[in-house]
Amino acid sequence: MLSDEKILVVLDGGSHCREALARARMLAQHTQVEIELLWFGKRPPWQGLEQDIEQLQQQFTVLTMVSSGELLEDVNNSWKQRRFVLLIKGCDEQHRSLSLKTSVDWALLRETPCPVVLVKQALPWEGKPVLAAINPLSSKIHQVLHDQNVLRLASY
Repeated sequence: MLSDEKILVVLDGGSHCREALARARMLAQHTQVEIELLWFGKRPPWQGLEQDIEQLQQQFTVLTMVSSGELLEDVNNSWKQRRFVLLIKGCDEQHRSLSLKTSVDWALLRETPCPVVLVKQALPWEGKPVLAAINPLSSKIHQVLHDQNVLRLASY
């Protein structure tokens, strides 16, 4: 159990939103934590995901929020207030194309103060390889704790 921490799921209306919700459900069942949803999309909030969210609410305490416009700022403010243990987001479609512009996903990986799971497929990763990036050379206590969280969550 990860105390009273929460999982933050960022939804943008992209093609991998359902996979991100499914992964959040699986991890929340294993860790017994609550789920928070943050909408950051161009179409109306939660459009096309209403039934998925309704199913989540039957199993878990789910808090829904709509981004005020700057995703990284909203994520960092949410983390300061509620200290979620993990951020889950469906992969940005921009990963597939060659672009000079940095995707939102890369910014989240660099700037978010907690582990980030980018979901590309619905299949569970149990028994399969997982890429988990940690900093084994750091002796700073916050970095060591962060790395331990990454490794523990990757093992679910």
